[in-house]
Amino acid sequence: MRQIPLAIGPEPLQSFGNFLPGDNAGALAHLIAIAPGAPPVYLWGPAGSGKSHLLHAVELQARLQGAQVAWFSATNAAPWPADDEPDWLIFDDCHDFDEAQQHAAFALFVDATSRGAAVLAAGSVPPVDLAVREDLRTRLGWGHVFALVPLGEAEVRATLRSEADRRGTFLSDEVTGYLLTRYTRDLKHLMAQLDRLDAFSLSTHRAITVPLLKQMLADESGRETSRPSAGPLPSAAGLPRGAAQVRSDKRGGSMDLALFDLDHTLLPIDSDHAWGEFMQRLGWVEPEAFRRGNDAFYAQYQAGRLDIEAYIAFAAAPLQRRSPAELAAGHARFMREVIVPAIQPQARALVEHHRAQGNLLALVTSTNDFVVAPIAAAFAIETLIATRLERDAAGAFTGRIDGMPAFREGKVARVGQWLAGRGAGWGDFDRISVYSDSPNDLPLLERATDPVATNPSPELEALARQRGWRVLRLFESSR
Repeated sequence: MRQIPLAIGPEPLQSFGNFLPGDNAGALAHLIAIAPGAPPVYLWGPAGSGKSHLLHAVELQARLQGAQVAWFSATNAAPWPADDEPDWLIFDDCHDFDEAQQHAAFALFVDATSRGAAVLAAGSVPPVDLAVREDLRTRLGWGHVFALVPLGEAEVRATLRSEADRRGTFLSDEVTGYLLTRYTRDLKHLMAQLDRLDAFSLSTHRAITVPLLKQMLADESGRETSRPSAGPLPSAAGLPRGAAQVRSDKRGGSMDLALFDLDHTLLPIDSDHAWGEFMQRLGWVEPEAFRRGNDAFYAQYQAGRLDIEAYIAFAAAPLQRRSPAELAAGHARFMREVIVPAIQPQARALVEHHRAQGNLLALVTSTNDFVVAPIAAAFAIETLIATRLERDAAGAFTGRIDGMPAFREGKVARVGQWLAGRGAGWGDFDRISVYSDSPNDLPLLERATDPVATNPSPELEALARQRGWRVLRLFESSR
């Protein structure tokens, strides 16, 4: 006869102290410092990325400070009470809100912001992709938006071992490895598996081992097969609300377009300026003179008054003196030592989100094609629209621009040329998402149905808030 296990201690409170940030340190730091009156915050990411944990941590911190917190999620049936005036308003699982919940959330959001209360929300997709009423969707994306990513394997292992220690049980590397290779690495589900395994271990008076885990799964499988069938699953099982409709529409309708700037948007650095600094390390330029010139042109770009023809002549001059083999070897080092370490999981997740939606993708950057072609490949973005460096008949760089530079209005023109080559135009897309950090990209952002100021400069952030554009912070850039 098996022993009925007793609960071993309360579940730990979800706090900032026990949140493992991984690649989500920027969101964590922002939420720790947040106070009532701050712009709204929206967290998005897949299951297990820590959205609900961070919302609970904010709630705990607020309550410890004596503040009133109102929490609503898709599991709370509407109408929602609106008599209190909380200092903090929190929405979880926004992607699953039904019509009544959306109505309630909008009313509470308007009331909270009019009183200076803080609003936090979370969902599985960015605000722009939420299948909710338009006025709620735009408000959820009005403030700071953070893309969260799940923990890496080493961090998941450490978390599972820490939880096992808290329970007073031993979890071997072998058992942890078995769990990680057979289950999704969503930490919430792994914790549920550990909870079941711990209870099974207590009930059988046996230590947690791989054979015990296999026995537990076999027993559960046997119980499942003895249950009567519940009938076929619905065709959209497991999809967020509205996702099945969106996907069926995409099969029969037009494709959406997603355009990404590169420097300080998908990368936290300026790859063009970084390449100039790297050429100094390679010994291809006289360091002091080139640094002064490189910094001066970069300041011009940030001020929105770059003479791009003069800059290309300056930046391409060192390339003209190098053989193809030297150029390839130098750029390979640049990728290994500078670019690859700078690519953040949040940026990859953003690109992959649009790819998974079946969007047509393009990297649109004023940086020259020699510098950025391998970076586009690193993001697996096939279409690169960059400033092309002119080459002579022998393939050597001339120091001039080939055609129209992909800069300011030139980006719009170059994207239009690319679309025309595909037999399409701007009006053929239901949704056009443009991600950029810089006011230099205003002409392109203004062509978007969903312009997103991403890690924006102060000037662009102010303009975005004035126009009601979404502001997305993937990371802190080195601007």
